Amino acid sequence: MKSCIQIAREQLALLETAEQLEIEGFKELVEGSSLITDELYRRATTNCYIHADEARRLGIVADVLG
Repeated sequence: MKSCIQIAREQLALLETAEQLEIEGFKELVEGSSLITDELYRRATTNCYIHADEARRLGIVADVLG
């Protein structure tokens, strides 16, 4: 059982690190836009998509090719 607990702890540590990296990526993505990190994180974790025109309006992308 000790080895199973250690494996679970290691997996948890990996997931926590991945979550921090994900949040840092969201922070970089919203930098310079009118969207805040928490809102982007909420949308990403609830499968809420941002359409191209909205992404442009929010300042996440510079332009949309059509």
